[in-house]
Amino acid sequence: MPKTEDRPVMSREQAEERRRTTYDDAYGGKAEERQWEGGGYMGQENGRSYFYAECPFCESDVRCFPWSMAGCGKRCDCGALLLYAGQAFKKYPKEVLDTLSGDS
Repeated sequence: MPKTEDRPVMSREQAEERRRTTYDDAYGGKAEERQWEGGGYMGQENGRSYFYAECPFCESDVRCFPWSMAGCGKRCDCGALLLYAGQAFKKYPKEVLDTLSGDS
């Protein structure tokens, strides 16, 4: 593992912008909600069954395990949170959150 001084340092703003969508964002009014569509269920033994869900934000295919989706959902590489009931949430950008909270 590289030493701390070898790692790039990012500002607090950059870190906040990179933060992925959380349940607090999703159910606290800080994230946009869309519906995802799935397909291609592949039944396999020993809990290895999976299907693909299309992320409604970046349109990429996300491989999902049904047992995992029923628990905590699945994250897309774009930061969106896909949940079992077909819901998908993605955190609003900082500019939108500032507008929603009334900060100028």
